[in-house]
Amino acid sequence: MQNSPNPKTAQEDGVIRRLVENQRLFWNVHRISILLTVLYFASLIPLLVIAQYNYAGADDYSIGADCHAVWE
Repeated sequence: MQNSPNPKTAQEDGVIRRLVENQRLFWNVHRISILLTVLYFASLIPLLVIAQYNYAGADDYSIGADCHAVWE
């Protein structure tokens, strides 16, 4: 006769297994979202660096003048 300390039913075992899988899934989704957020902000760095060389030219003045007239 075997004495098992705490026999689990199949239903309890399934519930525990689902909780563990959901916990793993949460941490995977959480890590992926953090990684994507970091990559997003890192991708903005080159745009911010090159933005200092941006200046108005050619059609920007004519289109900007029309827009300015509408807002006045």
